[in-house]
Amino acid sequence: MITKNISIDEFDSLVSLIRSRTGLRVSDTKTDDMFEAIGNLLVSRRLTGATALLMKLNTLPSTDTLWQELIDIITVGETYFFRNQDQFNALRAEVIPALVNKRRESGNKYLRLWCAGCATGEEPYSLAILLRELIPDYQSWQITLLATDINEASLERAKRGIYRSWSFRNETPPAVQQRWFKADDDNFRLDPAIKNMVTFRSLNLVSDEYPSFESGLTHLDLILCRNVTIYFDQETTRKVVARFYESLIPNGWLVVGHSEPMASTYHEFAPRNFTNTVLYQKSAEPLASVVQPELAPANSIERGMAFAATPTPQIWPRVPQPAIVSPDQGKTLKSSRPQAQVEAQSAPVPMTAWQRAKAAADVEGWQEALVFLAEAEAEDKFQPQVLYLRAIIQLHLEDVGGAFISLRQALYCDSQFALAYFTLGELYERSGDYKNAARQWKSAQTAITSLEPNTHLPFGEDMTVDMLSGLLKSAMKRLPA
Repeated sequence: MITKNISIDEFDSLVSLIRSRTGLRVSDTKTDDMFEAIGNLLVSRRLTGATALLMKLNTLPSTDTLWQELIDIITVGETYFFRNQDQFNALRAEVIPALVNKRRESGNKYLRLWCAGCATGEEPYSLAILLRELIPDYQSWQITLLATDINEASLERAKRGIYRSWSFRNETPPAVQQRWFKADDDNFRLDPAIKNMVTFRSLNLVSDEYPSFESGLTHLDLILCRNVTIYFDQETTRKVVARFYESLIPNGWLVVGHSEPMASTYHEFAPRNFTNTVLYQKSAEPLASVVQPELAPANSIERGMAFAATPTPQIWPRVPQPAIVSPDQGKTLKSSRPQAQVEAQSAPVPMTAWQRAKAAADVEGWQEALVFLAEAEAEDKFQPQVLYLRAIIQLHLEDVGGAFISLRQALYCDSQFALAYFTLGELYERSGDYKNAARQWKSAQTAITSLEPNTHLPFGEDMTVDMLSGLLKSAMKRLPA
C-alpha cells in the first residue's frame, strides 16, 4: 500500500529515523498502519510531504506529540495483572524474600526496583502488591519502585490507576481484585496504598540516561523488562541489556519475558532455574536459601490501610534527591552516621523550613520548595543541604547555570560534601569539560576515603559510601582517554 505523497524510499527513511531515535522496529504487520498514520500526519500538521515530516521529527524530542502518535502505533502495550504467574511465583517464593531477609539482617531496610517498559501500569502495580503482601512491616521500609515507558499515553493511563475487567484476565488471582481495587461502574480503581508506591516517568531505553546517579537508575535490586526488547533489533537489545547489567547491584535480578531474545543475549548474567521459568542474576554465586517471610493476614493488611493510603509520596527523580535530615547532621561527611531512631513524642514537632522544602520537592512542587528554601537560607546562609537541594531543583527546572553556582556554594559551606562534588562532575561531563569532571570526581572520592563502606551519606537518601564509590569508578571509566 502506498499513501499519496509518500514513496517507499521516504517511508524507509522515516522508519530508520524511528529506529535510531527510539530503538523501535516497524513490524511487517504494522506497515500499512504506519503508511496511513504518516499520511494523516501530513494532513493534520499541514506538511508538504514525507521529507518535511522527516525534517520536523529530527528537531523534536521523542516526548513531543508528533513522535508519540507514531510510537503509539508501533507499540502494543499488551499486559494484565500478574501476567506470567510462574515468574511472579519465583519472585514471591524466593527472590524477594532473599532480598528482604538480607536487608533486614543488615539493618538497611530499603529496596530499589525498576519496571522498564511498564505500558499501562499493570506490571509495576502487580509488583507493588506483591511487596505490600510480602513485607508485614512495610511502613518501616524505604521502597523505591520506578516504572518507565516511552509511550506517554500509556503512562497517563497508568498514573490514573483505573482499569477495566480485561486487565484481570487469565493469571490474575481473584483475591487481588477483591482486596486492592474498588468497583466503580465498569471500572476498578486501584487502592491508593498501592498506587502511591509507584513512580511513573518517561524514559527511552536506547538513551544514555542510565545507569546514572542523576536518573536514579543505579544500584537496583531488581529490573523487570518483559516483552519490550521484542521491538528492538539484536544490536539494540544487546546494548540495553548491557545497561541493565550495569544498573544492578551485585546479585541483582533481571526478569525478562519468555518471548524475548535467545538466552545468549544475557550471557553476562547467570541463569537461575525456577519452576517453569528462568530469571537472570548478575552474579554467578548460588542463590542463598531463604525462609519465606510470614504473610501478613488479610485483617492486619486492612488495619494498616488508613496509614498506608496516605504515605509521603516516593518520587524517583531525574536528578538526586536529598533526604530529610537535621541541618546539623553531617556538617562534614567525616562526622556522618546513620541517624538514631527517635522515640515517638506525644506532641508533633513543627517542620522546619528545610523539611518543608524537602517535602515539597518529594512531590515535585519545585516552586513551593524554592520558597521554603529561601526561608531556610534567611535563617542561616551556610547550610550545605539547602544549597544542594536548590541545585537539584534548578536541574529539574533546566537551570544548569544556577545549579553550578548552588553546588559550588554548597561545597564552600562543606568542603567534604561528596554528593555535591559528584553532581558537579556530572554537569562538567555533560558540558564536555572532562578535565574538570575528573577533578570533581577525584575530590568526591577523597571525601569518602576514610569512611566505612556501609556509611550512609548525608542528604543522599539510601546512598552509601560503597554505592558512591562504585558510581565514581564507572564515571571515571566513561571519560575519554
